[in-house]
Amino acid sequence: MGSLHRFFQLFDLGTLSVSSVAPIFSVAAAGSAMAQAAGAAVPLAIVLIAIPFILCSWIFLSLNQHFPNAGASYHWSRRIIGIDFSNFQAWIIILAYFWSIPPILIPAAQFTYGALGIPHPGNVLQILGAIFWAVFALIVLLFGARMTARVTQIFLVIEVLSVVFMAVVGYAHWGPAAVGAADFSFNHLNWGGIVVCMVVAATIVDGWEIDSYASEEAKKPRITPGWGG
Repeated sequence: MGSLHRFFQLFDLGTLSVSSVAPIFSVAAAGSAMAQAAGAAVPLAIVLIAIPFILCSWIFLSLNQHFPNAGASYHWSRRIIGIDFSNFQAWIIILAYFWSIPPILIPAAQFTYGALGIPHPGNVLQILGAIFWAVFALIVLLFGARMTARVTQIFLVIEVLSVVFMAVVGYAHWGPAAVGAADFSFNHLNWGGIVVCMVVAATIVDGWEIDSYASEEAKKPRITPGWGG
């Protein structure tokens, strides 16, 4: 078997980790639930949930430095623990990714129709919208690593600009209340809501470890994967 082409730079892997789904989908899917749960403490919840993910990224970085392999966690468990555990883990990963597809595609279709001014699409339209995004992703992937990286970089630009736009509009409309400055107080934090918000926020970073699966296509497979995540 021939080796994979070394294409990805650090920026490519970082982009894949951030924009591995449709642009601003994570904000649309999880933003309202997070605000409902934690209110003005949403930024605090995001900072708190970032801590364990930073630790995880450091572990992934260390593993990539020792075992840069597109098998990622499956390959690592096979090398470190053994084939029995890695086979069990492979089934868990396959099932997890398989069952995560409908919860991604259906909301993506719903939010797409919402952006087009169709707030209540029927079941048939939702299925067609989901098929569209699935086919779109398939086409991009079939065009290879270079096309995948470029499309996700476009998605990242759209995400950043959209978040900045929402922040500016929100602050212009609500003033300090838009960022919670009007009623935020550490003495009156709703820790139950913050914990719920942390759990929801954890779902929006699902897929960030994609840079490890691209390690064999990285120009510096022992350095850039892990840092990208």
